Amino acid sequence: MSFDLQPELGNEEQQQQPEQAPQEAAPAKPSGFASLGLAAEILSSVNARAPKDGSAKDWAAQVADTAHSYAEVGVGLLVVNLPNPYDPADLEPLADALRPLAG
Repeated sequence: MSFDLQPELGNEEQQQQPEQAPQEAAPAKPSGFASLGLAAEILSSVNARAPKDGSAKDWAAQVADTAHSYAEVGVGLLVVNLPNPYDPADLEPLADALRPLAG
């Protein structure tokens, strides 16, 4: 047994029903960067491979020169790939070479 809880109205009954005003949509909540109060921008990024030629200071300087060149044309993020095997001690000269670009 089934019951129709909303029976269909005939044409006369439909015409007598008052029209309902369309409901306004709720304002959209910001998401992503906007929810953090940050402007929505596309960040340009580049992957650079560090050469393993010479000392860590030598190739760190080459990476810093590359980073500087990319920064001048608007790149906002440089990802540096170090060749395997790498020595964690090589990170200090790289950080020293890149530090002037950080600020």
